[in-house]
Amino acid sequence: MINETRQLDRLKHCLRMTLYLLSVSETHDPVRTSEEVALNIENIRVLLEEIDLPRVRRSASEFEGVILKKCPFCGIIPPMDDPDTIHPLTRDHRLWVLNCPETAGGCAAEVIGVTPAECFEKWNRRV
Repeated sequence: MINETRQLDRLKHCLRMTLYLLSVSETHDPVRTSEEVALNIENIRVLLEEIDLPRVRRSASEFEGVILKKCPFCGIIPPMDDPDTIHPLTRDHRLWVLNCPETAGGCAAEVIGVTPAECFEKWNRRV
C-alpha cells in the first residue's frame, strides 16, 4: 500500500509538471520544453506500467482456464487476458467485479461478487 501510494504520488508529480511545461511552452525555449515534456511523458509511461503490471500478471495467471458465456447484451465473450474483465472492486478485495470490457469492444455490463468464483458463476447464470 505504501509503495503504491508513492508510485501514485510520483505519477501525480509527473502529470503536474507536464501540464505546467505545456502551459509555458510558448513563453520559454520550445526545444528545451519539448524535451522536458517528452521526458515527463516517458516517466509517466514507466510509472503506469509499474502500477498496472501486478494486476495484469494476476489476472493472466490466476484465472487461466475460466470459461465465460457470451454477454447477453452485446454478444462478446469477455477476454480473460484483459485485466479489465475481472478485478477487485475495493482495495481490500472484499468485492470483485466482472464486466464486459469496453476496451475489448464490450458494453460494460457487469456483475459483482464476494469472490472471483462468485462473479464467474453469476456471469454464466445471466445468459
